[in-house]
Amino acid sequence: MTGHQYGNHHTLRLAADRQLGWSEYGLADGRGIVYCHGTPGSRWEFAPAADLAAIFGLRVIVPDRPGYGASSPSPGRTLADFADDLAALLDHLALDQTGLLGFSGGGPHALAAALRLPERINRLGLVSSLAPFSDATTVGMPESLQQFWQLAGSDAEAFLAMLNDGLESTDTPLDLLLAGAPPEDQAIFEKTGTSAYAASLTECLRPGLEGMLADAQALTSDWGITPKAPNCPVHLWHGSRDLNAPIAMGQWLSAHLGGIPLNQWADSAHFALFERWDQVLDTFDQSPSQ
Repeated sequence: MTGHQYGNHHTLRLAADRQLGWSEYGLADGRGIVYCHGTPGSRWEFAPAADLAAIFGLRVIVPDRPGYGASSPSPGRTLADFADDLAALLDHLALDQTGLLGFSGGGPHALAAALRLPERINRLGLVSSLAPFSDATTVGMPESLQQFWQLAGSDAEAFLAMLNDGLESTDTPLDLLLAGAPPEDQAIFEKTGTSAYAASLTECLRPGLEGMLADAQALTSDWGITPKAPNCPVHLWHGSRDLNAPIAMGQWLSAHLGGIPLNQWADSAHFALFERWDQVLDTFDQSPSQ
């Protein structure tokens, strides 16, 4: 275990001799939450909200998904497979129950885990979450981004080449991400700073691009689960001007998870969470029945 500004870092040896890396933030004896980072992302993504986790009395556990950061690759995995890794982590930590918070590409992973582990997940939050890709849910998504996602399933080599070319044309992964970001997202990073998120993106891609490919393939292929309402309270938040995961995706999730309310952040885009951590974490500072 190592400790630094990006939380306390740990690793666990899983089946098939894979390693799972994660960081923890907040209080060691706080109410447990697993944060599922974005795509791409890493265990460092939650670092800017570490102080808030402590204020809200939370213990926030952030695992690297396979192939990102300190976690070994798992080619061909599905969203449902992530639940197995999470179950092993919860067993290792002796946590019977936890909340789940998923951002962007982490949203479907969190939903899959809530459905696969109903007895262990007591609350689910999805922020700017992706939904199954279709003509209806991608309305408003830039054509270049739609093509990027489609390549993951249809032509892995072209996907990796497109990603690599983009990274080579910019100084950092964050520069590539922000190059096409709308003004609303640009403004958020101007307010909150970029150093922590830039470090998280650099860390997630440190082992290579295979983690991003596997993540994209899992998100754009059969999820391995049927999206429906899990057996716990669910909260949805979405920016009305999101281009990465258009508001149609939030509306799709709302409809398919039992018609739960969709909390829309007006005049906000994909990264609205990064200036609203307190609003979202406050939802988890409650008993599971609330």
